[in-house]
Amino acid sequence: MQYKSLLPVALTTVTAFLAGCSNGSQDLPSNTTEISEMRAQTRTPGSNNQENAPSRIRGQDAMFLKMANELPGFGGYSIGKDGRFKVLLTRGKDTPRLRGLIQRSLVARHSDKRAGGRKINLDPSSFEYQPIAYTIQQIMSWREIVSVKLLDHRVIGGVGYNETNGLITVGLHDLSDQAQVLRQLVALRIPSDVVEFIQTPKLTVSGTLTDYAPRPTPTGYAFRTNGAGGEYCTMGFNAELQGVYGFFSAGHCGTGYNGDQMSINRDAYQPDLGTTSIARLTVNPTLFACENTYGCRSSDAAFYRYHNQTNKSNFTKIAKTADIGYAGYAGSTTVVGNFNVIGRRDYPNLYDPMEKVGYVTGWTGGEFVLTCYDAVSQDDPTTPQIEDQSTKVCSDYYTGATQSGDSGGPVFERFDLSRGQKWRGSRETRVQAHGWAW
Repeated sequence: MQYKSLLPVALTTVTAFLAGCSNGSQDLPSNTTEISEMRAQTRTPGSNNQENAPSRIRGQDAMFLKMANELPGFGGYSIGKDGRFKVLLTRGKDTPRLRGLIQRSLVARHSDKRAGGRKINLDPSSFEYQPIAYTIQQIMSWREIVSVKLLDHRVIGGVGYNETNGLITVGLHDLSDQAQVLRQLVALRIPSDVVEFIQTPKLTVSGTLTDYAPRPTPTGYAFRTNGAGGEYCTMGFNAELQGVYGFFSAGHCGTGYNGDQMSINRDAYQPDLGTTSIARLTVNPTLFACENTYGCRSSDAAFYRYHNQTNKSNFTKIAKTADIGYAGYAGSTTVVGNFNVIGRRDYPNLYDPMEKVGYVTGWTGGEFVLTCYDAVSQDDPTTPQIEDQSTKVCSDYYTGATQSGDSGGPVFERFDLSRGQKWRGSRETRVQAHGWAW
């Protein structure tokens, strides 16, 4: 059976897995003077004031800005499926010296000669360069304006930066709304030639891997939180948060929407209610104020504290099933062993392969098609609910199958370390954590 084939991934897990809970981008520069000034100008008065709202420019986009501040004229880069670099340069700034500096920077950054399991070509003569009309500082400032001012559940479902062409990607629920959005961009003084439109992925939140899991529990198995709104979800990554051991999963699993403090102290049962409680939900960060009436969230994430704080024998394990599904098809849900988490994979490149385990569609794989994409999920825009409409900032999307119940499932990179790259069909079980499905 084929399922919806765009899986949103919350990035926070990677940092939380090894270094405690954070928004996954605080160690990176999140803006420039221009963006800071722009954000000050776009604050709105009233109860939804955003004076303390974090920047939407984070993750790989923040890294691009940092490089551009050091290398004026740099506009971002991507790595094609053939392993070649494509570098964006502001028109009029392209010089042999700038190219040389960029080449040295990217060769040093990718010295392991791979990107998400793909071999990459570090020969400077293979680099491709494409001119873009504006500086990346200008583009990112406009990107943030679009995300802050226009992103909602009715028309625009997502906003991101396309590192292959230097355009702001605006995802529309209905492509016939392009003219309406273009008029809004003109009113905001954003050039129309810096924007591209796509059909935004239709996202929903949701509340074999349904069996009783070994104790202590590897992740990837089904669980359910008790109380009203508690949903069936998938255990994400085990983690240590401020000296406490537990696991992460999707924030909406507790009561149906992000940040609901009523979910705090609810018990998590595995695999279902009526069985033994294994953990208690202790952290579900509240939404922060933003232009979206329903609020914004750095990540759809919640932390569950294990009752057993001493036995950590399965702490780095993820359930491994008999077979993987590609191209939007579900994989096996029959558990045959475990993956072993040995590290983390921070910000992905476009086309990087990733895999996930969810209790409904099992072990599935795909490749990233959107990175650092501000998204509003949509079930039925005529009956909006807070759990459906809050903005998730800087999510990544890959083409793996997912279905209701997979929320919270671990997303990871699996590659053959002896070969330095990922091999489809490989028996390699060592993985690097990236995030979890929402």
